[in-house]
Amino acid sequence: MKNTKLIEFDYEKYKAGAKAVYRNGDAVQMVILPEIPHKNYPLVSIDGNGESKTHTSIGLFNRSGNTGLDLLLEVEEESEPELFVNVIEATGKCCFSAIDSIIFKDLESAIKSKAYNATTYKLVKVNQ
Repeated sequence: MKNTKLIEFDYEKYKAGAKAVYRNGDAVQMVILPEIPHKNYPLVSIDGNGESKTHTSIGLFNRSGNTGLDLLLEVEEESEPELFVNVIEATGKCCFSAIDSIIFKDLESAIKSKAYNATTYKLVKVNQ
């Protein structure tokens, strides 16, 4: 499962393939570093209308504070899915046994399917 999040702009990460967006959510067509960059605003972004905007080396549109035109990076990160199982204590034994081999992808489904005396557990990865 992948989650998308916004992080601060980094030109090297952008060149490596991260997608740039403006802080206000608008799409950025491209970000370039001109051959002769401006001293304080070396980055130039092109928006969906073909208009250019200048930015500091860390993607700020205005050095004095955050604006909707600051550059951010949209990155995807892998996240482990949450999985659940229903378990019932084995009678007279020291351990647990699963009611069935069904692994549920959400808590609601696991709870709806459990037997009256079962306990629903979230599966966790302990060690690789």
